[in-house]
Amino acid sequence: MKTWNGEQRRVLNYLNLIVKGFFIGIANIIPGMSGGTLALVLGIYERLIRALHDISARTVQKLLAMITLKKEAISEAGIELRRIDFGFLVLIGVGAGIAIVSTSKLMIYLLNEQHDPTYGLFSGLILTSIIVPAKMLKGFGGTELIALLVAAVLTDGLSVGMGEKSLEKEQRKESFQGQVPSDSVQYETGVLAHHSVDRLVYLFLCGAVAISAMILPGISGSFILLLFGVYFDVLAAINDRDLLVLAIFAVGCGIGLLVFTRLLNYVLEH
Repeated sequence: MKTWNGEQRRVLNYLNLIVKGFFIGIANIIPGMSGGTLALVLGIYERLIRALHDISARTVQKLLAMITLKKEAISEAGIELRRIDFGFLVLIGVGAGIAIVSTSKLMIYLLNEQHDPTYGLFSGLILTSIIVPAKMLKGFGGTELIALLVAAVLTDGLSVGMGEKSLEKEQRKESFQGQVPSDSVQYETGVLAHHSVDRLVYLFLCGAVAISAMILPGISGSFILLLFGVYFDVLAAINDRDLLVLAIFAVGCGIGLLVFTRLLNYVLEH
């Protein structure tokens, strides 16, 4: 029977984390599917929350100190990165990033060309996603059952309803092409609107709220983006490599993640 040496086991562990990150990324891009629930199922949820919680101003300070290229500063930065489980976060992030970039065009295609089956799938994912958080309940009675059913129905209805609204908006934008001057088309299709200060601030706030939902078991961050009317905008930015929009959205996600994980870590501990 073949035995794995230390190096081989380490490589397999890296690949395992990337694959888990990939599945979490898939979950986060699909409205109705919770990345937090999947992280819980995959057994990395508490480690993920703990690692994100450990990132602090001290971490930023230690990393910035590396600019001096002093041996002591580099050594301290390495210690700090190990303290926050940086390698784990990078591998999960790489997997999630690959999933989001590789499936964003597919999601737009499915929502436009296979509309009803796609939303049918979303509905099923929403309804089944309550199973994992339901199992975490210490007690389960009539009140909890009613709360779960109401939440599932509302989430399902809002997700489909807001998705329809966003899809109609995108279709109206497409219908404008060829009917108005090019400058107006550019504005109507969102190229200028996305880069206005108000729109960028809104995307920043949406990112902060959505990422908080993405790490909660049972809540879909993409559903939140649908609710706020920016889901298609974010997918389009990924497909078009719109770095400004993606950067603003990512900063919002980062800040929301760091703030919310502290609250969530406290709740889990207590």
